[in-house]
Amino acid sequence: MLRSHGFALKLIPVLFAALFYLASLVSLSSAAPILATPEYGVLTVGNDTDTSGLACDNAANCNLRSAIEYANEQGGNYAIIFTAGIHTFTLGSPLVISTNAISITANVGITVFVNANNQGNAFRISGSDVLLNNLNIYGSSADYSNIWINGTAQRVVLSNNYIGGYPGSAGPGSIYCAVSPNSYSGIYINSSGVIASGHARAWIYGNYIVCNKGLPGNGIDILTDKVIVGADAAGTPHQNIIQLNRQHGVRIEGATARENVIRNSNISLNQNGIVITGTAFSNRVLTTSLGQNTNLGIWLSGGAYSNVVQASYIYYQGNTGVQLDGGAHDNEIGSYFMSSGRGNQIYGNGHDGVYISGADTRDNAVRDNQIGVESGNGSNGVLLDQGTHGNVIGDILIPGGPATGRNIIAQNGENGVKFLWEAHHNIVGGNYIGTNVAGTSVLSNTWSGIAILAGSHDNTIDQNLIGGNGLYGVVIDNETTSTNTLTLNQIGYNLSTLNALPNVGDGVILSNGTFGNIIGGTGLGNTIAANTESGVYVVGGSHHNSILANAVTSNLKYGVLFDGAATANNVISRTSVYSNGLDGIAERNGAYRNIWTEISTYDNVWLGINTQATNESTHVPQPPMLFITSTHRATGMISGKANPTSGPFITKVELYRVAPDSSGYGEGRTFVGSTYTGSNGEWFIADPAFTGCYVAFATETSLTGTASTEFSRNNCSVFLPLIVKSP
Repeated sequence: MLRSHGFALKLIPVLFAALFYLASLVSLSSAAPILATPEYGVLTVGNDTDTSGLACDNAANCNLRSAIEYANEQGGNYAIIFTAGIHTFTLGSPLVISTNAISITANVGITVFVNANNQGNAFRISGSDVLLNNLNIYGSSADYSNIWINGTAQRVVLSNNYIGGYPGSAGPGSIYCAVSPNSYSGIYINSSGVIASGHARAWIYGNYIVCNKGLPGNGIDILTDKVIVGADAAGTPHQNIIQLNRQHGVRIEGATARENVIRNSNISLNQNGIVITGTAFSNRVLTTSLGQNTNLGIWLSGGAYSNVVQASYIYYQGNTGVQLDGGAHDNEIGSYFMSSGRGNQIYGNGHDGVYISGADTRDNAVRDNQIGVESGNGSNGVLLDQGTHGNVIGDILIPGGPATGRNIIAQNGENGVKFLWEAHHNIVGGNYIGTNVAGTSVLSNTWSGIAILAGSHDNTIDQNLIGGNGLYGVVIDNETTSTNTLTLNQIGYNLSTLNALPNVGDGVILSNGTFGNIIGGTGLGNTIAANTESGVYVVGGSHHNSILANAVTSNLKYGVLFDGAATANNVISRTSVYSNGLDGIAERNGAYRNIWTEISTYDNVWLGINTQATNESTHVPQPPMLFITSTHRATGMISGKANPTSGPFITKVELYRVAPDSSGYGEGRTFVGSTYTGSNGEWFIADPAFTGCYVAFATETSLTGTASTEFSRNNCSVFLPLIVKSP
């Protein structure tokens, strides 16, 4: 039936956009002109019934359902507006928008309620260039969303609506939250089809998407591509409030869910803030606030990949801030590689700041974030768990290059970074862990800066500043934990700013049987300084670890301490151990068969090497069977006697220029050279820069293994104090 409308159609250019009102005429604008008829009409609704097929010849006759039906029949290009006052539409079935270029808007001062009345969706949109603006939409039934965008719909605008609840009576900001108890979600988008460059499937901005309480009860479900949440077609940001939904604030799911953007939104008080799953890829979360969700802030799972979370606030979740599991890979939490300034603030969450878990969860990057700085996360800043691998926390750095991806990981309730249950081949690089943003003062993680535990292996800790933590700088623990590497870290001291940042315990502790770990390396040594306990503490049967080319200095107790009867077969090489508060290198409680070679020890308060450090008050030299018998200035030759080398018994002597101390034995500051004794125990080493005063130690191999000794008495002791160090 042809219906008359009591107004003349007005020809205007139709450009689709975000918001349209001009007096009683609503104009559409967009990234591109609407492709339907160029005629554009206005339908005015003043009838609050839900009867189908009414003639919209005047506002008093026209209801919302009939206006939509007519616009569909005419092929679109209609703006539907409302008479003044409050309108409530209680639906008997969904309102279906099946054609293009239909806008429905309540102008300023007009209130419109669209109640799905538990009869399916409120709106089903399969047409393109559709606008819903300034409406209250709620009440969908179980398994239905309040708004469903399907078919080939694109360029849909949802702006300034309340979806799922509506403004409460308690004043600004209050929400009446009991009207969508069965809603599957507020908005569900699964439309498909090619989208022209510069266009979007939908723009969703300025809305309150709240109180969708059915199963699952999500704010927005996105199963398609190029949905923009939080900005209009021109890219201007407008905040959405996505709160109080039963499960997820936003869910992005499936292989077709790609190139969606969530920005400028406040997503809070849901179970989870944002979930990206089901191989969804190339989605972006930007400048979004995720706070006080009862479980997770952001959850990437189900093989989600190449997604980016940037410049967002992720705070005070009941559980974890950002969680990656279930095969999530190649995602970026923070700035892109070799960029900076787009990191996230992740703080105050009840469990971990960032949690990465699973053997098939890999190659993710956490860069340029502040994790716990504002307020500590309840457990760890970053936790890598259950075999996850290939992840980078910070930067993969070139020595001396810029740390563009540095995380600041501080004030967390347990550790800064923790590895558990066979997490392997991950990199923690270039971060400040336990300090302020400038690296000049302490913001302590309660336990340790980095904890590598429970079978985690082959992880690299590179070029971090690790200071001020409540227990250890780095702890590597457990007999199944192995082959991790620490290189070029500053542990307890900032070399750039000359600030002492002592960890309350040891700088590095290797404990409970861990093995095969490498602390340092040629050109890759760590600075381990100013810690309140020892620089490096090897304890509890830890074995076959290497301490290579480090500077271990100014720690309050020992430089390097080996402790416990099964703590054996560890190596210190080319490491400087100086100015520590007790002995430089010490063994106690039966530790044995440890080796040191080409070291430098000096200015330690007690002995350079103490192989029987019964306790911290015992510093009595236990010199080896090793003597310097002659020195020859003309030839530079130094000779001596030690245990002979014969058969399985091998004695290697290392000669040092003496660093005098009050024991009469001295320390060895400068390595001169090494040799093996002959069968008669004699040895000879030449020093081209002859100084006259030397000290030596031996590394002896027998049927029970190989072990290094303390220093011998130095050959110039007649000219030096002969006071034996003791309590």
